[in-house]
Amino acid sequence: PWRTHSKLQFEAVLPGGHGVNFAHYWFYKLDFVLWYEQQSDRALWGNFRFTAKNSVEHISPQNPQATDTNKVSKDWLDHFGNLVLVSRSINSEYGNLPYNEKRQRFLNKCALEKRPDSLKMDLIYSSSEWGDAGAEAHQAAMLEAMRRHYQRGFCKD
Repeated sequence: PWRTHSKLQFEAVLPGGHGVNFAHYWFYKLDFVLWYEQQSDRALWGNFRFTAKNSVEHISPQNPQATDTNKVSKDWLDHFGNLVLVSRSINSEYGNLPYNEKRQRFLNKCALEKRPDSLKMDLIYSSSEWGDAGAEAHQAAMLEAMRRHYQRGFCKD
C-alpha cells in the first residue's frame, strides 16, 4: 500500500546526508505534519501559509565564519536536521551568515508578519544554540513526527 511505501521511503531517505539534493517533497510533507500536530499548541502556527519554496538552506552554513560558535561539523552539514526549504530570496539573504544572525532575522520577520515562513525553522530557531547535538536531536524529532503521521492510518489499505 501507498502508506507503507512512503513510510519506507522516508525512513530510508531522511537520515542520509543528501544536502541540497533532498527532494523538496519531504520538507513540504514535514511542514504539513508539524502543522497538523501542533498548530493549536504553538503561537502563530495557526497563521502559517504553505507557499512555494525552491531552495534548500543550510542552518549551519556551508562555509561558516571562524567566529561562529553555533555550527555543525562536516558530518552533520548536509543532513536533514541541518536543512530547511526556503524561497530563493531568503536563501540569498541568509547566505553564509552565522546561526545567530540567521536566527535573529527569522525571529524578526516572524514577529513582523505574525507567522513563520517555515515550521521546521521555527523549531530550530527556538534554540539560541546550534551544533551537532542540536541538528541530531532535531532530525530525530522530525523523523519521529513522520513516524507518528504514518501510524495515524489516514489511508485505508
